[in-house]
Amino acid sequence: MKIAICDDEVAVSEVTKSLLQQWAIHQSISLSVHCYENGDALILAQKSECFDLIFLDVLMPLLNGIDTAKELRRQNQNVPIIFLTSSPEFAVESYSVGAYFYQLKPIWE
Repeated sequence: MKIAICDDEVAVSEVTKSLLQQWAIHQSISLSVHCYENGDALILAQKSECFDLIFLDVLMPLLNGIDTAKELRRQNQNVPIIFLTSSPEFAVESYSVGAYFYQLKPIWE
């Protein structure tokens, strides 16, 4: 399973990555996790990578998570996107871009 995490806060990406890796070990699932600090980097990566799941922050400088998701959807309609954010006010809008889930930070095991 190949997962992308896009968050401008590197520490948040690292915690999320660690939790996912722990989960994969318990489930006996092979997992590769790729972290990106902005939406542009993730969009570029998706052109050559085929992710099975994307975790995406909403509030990021330059290209926010909703706009990033819109562009990701142009490339791949089917990849599940889970928004991880500290802001509840974008929840409804996140589903307009086909969000699989909307999770408030911080996340835990």
